[in-house]
Amino acid sequence: MGEGVVPFWTDSTLYFDMYAGYEFAEDMSIYTSVSNLTEEKEDIYAQWSDHVITQNIFERRITFGIRTRF
Repeated sequence: MGEGVVPFWTDSTLYFDMYAGYEFAEDMSIYTSVSNLTEEKEDIYAQWSDHVITQNIFERRITFGIRTRF
């Protein structure tokens, strides 16, 4: 990706997610899920890695839920 003659690069990012669930009846379960456990960010830079032009910051998301089947 680039604009003109200056190349843009995106630094590699490693995301850790977690999921756990428990089925306490044949048709009912509970679960929890965590996305981006370590709150990683994404750096986009132009030409050199120390020339960051934008940064995407993604917060940790935690979800709890109940699932049922009819």
